[in-house]
This record gives sequence, structure tokens and C-alpha cells, in this order.
Amino acid sequence: MRIGMDARFLGPESKGLGRHNYKLLKGLEQIDGENEYYIFLRKYNYDKYQPSRSNFHRILADIPWYGVEEQIRFPRILHSYNLDLMHFLHFNVPLLYRRPFVVTIHDLILLDYPTQKASTRSRLTYGIKYAAYKNVLAHAVYKSKHIIATSEYTKQAIADRFSVSTNAIQRIYAGLDISSFHHSTEEQNPEKKDIFSSITPYRYFLYVGNAYPHKNLETLVDVFARF
Repeated sequence: MRIGMDARFLGPESKGLGRHNYKLLKGLEQIDGENEYYIFLRKYNYDKYQPSRSNFHRILADIPWYGVEEQIRFPRILHSYNLDLMHFLHFNVPLLYRRPFVVTIHDLILLDYPTQKASTRSRLTYGIKYAAYKNVLAHAVYKSKHIIATSEYTKQAIADRFSVSTNAIQRIYAGLDISSFHHSTEEQNPEKKDIFSSITPYRYFLYVGNAYPHKNLETLVDVFARF
């Protein structure tokens, strides 16, 4: 099969999505030496992905996310490769793409909790973009051959909101990279001290996400103050 992968988010600049893209491709390289994969990348991340197998091919598709080019130019590029299946690793599936595809949907946060805090645009511009987001998301859900959700909550939320069968949605949890964890003790590494040892009396909240306005960190700080 000729399989396409939209890896335009690949790399640390795209935070969680970027890591998900990279690790998924590296995992596929380990298990599939038969199908031909066409990995679509942007200029900024083209060199950050180096295929380790000859059946994985890098394709430059320097198309920004969420814009007009993504809706018009990107499907033209995809169609030129005559793919049997395309995997969009995020909800932003071009409306004009007509060949079979599967889509990964990580969450429905912007549907469940819409907020203009996520944008610096005017209220009118934000309203237009939000309407476009809902249209593109619905297209991805209804036109895909299958949907991948990264949590049971998201799987059920998609089924409920779009009235689709859960049979059309496969829950696949994000993987755990064991190699990123290193066991150590003070005896083994005496020069490394517990970074929380100076915090007394060990009362703290740990937040490891992005500091975007719509992440609602103000409430986290307020709750911590009350706590």
C-alpha cells in the first residue's frame, strides 16, 4: 500500500503533537518494512526526520496549518502521490481531499470549552475561524474511514457529539518512551539533589503543559492560593 502521513507538526516546536508525530513514525519504521510511506513535512522540520528504512520517503509540503493554503494547495500535493490511504495526525483534514483517510483526534477542548483567549484576533475574525474549525472537524469525523482517539474520554465525546458509532473509533493511547526515564539514587548520583528538597512544607502543584492563555492557568494559581 501507498500510505501518506501528515507529519507537518513533527518536532519540538509543536510540543506534544510534534513528539507524537515523531515517535509514531519511528515506531512504524520498526514494524513495517513492506508498505510504502510518504511523510509530508514542512521546511522547518524536514531535516528533523531521517527515515531509517528505504520504504519511508520524506516529502516537502511546506503548507502552514489551519489556513487557506492547507485547504487548496495541500490536497493537490497529496492527490499527486495517488495514495491508497492517508493518515492525518490531527483534525485539520483538507475539505477538498477526496481519497480514503483515517484521522487522529486528540481532544475536543475547543468544542467543549470555546474561548477567545486562544486567539489574538478580533471577535469577528475569531468567530469566522471558530466556525471553520467546527466545519473542518465535522468533515474529518464524517468522511474518515476510521477515527483514532487518544483517550477513552475523547472516544466517547466524539461518538456523543457527532452521533457516530463507537465502532468507527479506535482508542489508541499515546505511547510511553521508557528510554526517557532513568532510575537514580543519591548514592549513585550524590551531586544531584532533590529539586524539591528546599520546598517547605512540600506543598506545591506541578503543571507541565504549555502556558497558552486558554489553558486557564489563572484559575490554577487562584485555586492554589485558596488551597
